[in-house]
Amino acid sequence: MHVRGKLRKHTGFYPVVAMALLIGMGLEWLSLPKPASADAYHRRVRLAADQVPMRIGAWVGQDVPIPSAAVKMLSPNAVISRRYTNVASGLQAELLLVQVSDARDIVAHYPPVCMVNAGWTLSSAMPRDWVVGDIVVHGTEYQFNIQSIDRSASTMVCNFMVLPDGPIVPNMDAVDRAAENVARRYFGAAEVQLVMSADSTRAQRDDSFVALIAGMKETLQAIRSGVVQ
Repeated sequence: MHVRGKLRKHTGFYPVVAMALLIGMGLEWLSLPKPASADAYHRRVRLAADQVPMRIGAWVGQDVPIPSAAVKMLSPNAVISRRYTNVASGLQAELLLVQVSDARDIVAHYPPVCMVNAGWTLSSAMPRDWVVGDIVVHGTEYQFNIQSIDRSASTMVCNFMVLPDGPIVPNMDAVDRAAENVARRYFGAAEVQLVMSADSTRAQRDDSFVALIAGMKETLQAIRSGVVQ
């Protein structure tokens, strides 16, 4: 009875809170830049992503479909999902680039979240810097394992994020800040992953990373060229 009394006493409080939240959301909406202000930028990114070659040195690519659920969740502006095979060494690497037009759409697409949700166990996470031409890529190399009755596997994921105002960062922290910033979120963000078997050596992964990321360098530069108001 005492609890019910408290609920009745504060009943008028909840409409006031709801109205305050709606007013706050309305003020935020009024302060947002029009999404069209970033349209030209996102068109440049799509065009650059379309130009990433199927053949990069000794690597030959084949497009790999992205699950429709992932596409629905991310609403990507530009996507590259490709399996590359090195015809000289036989090594294989899966290259994924996802660039979104709203930074909020990508905050959950992050190996420690999406891989673990898919049943993998995070074994290690190591900060890494790779030099690709004149670009220093600040990223993270993850190892994930999966063990079941009919499956045992280990994989390496080299991952980094690209922001529209230039930085290349190793995790989601800067993307979270961009998503919270009403002046930046509509310029989006991008994530790049290179996935290889854990049977590969670190030198093989590094060489593969540098070669394949160099093949999409113009796309990375296009993503970094956003003019954030």
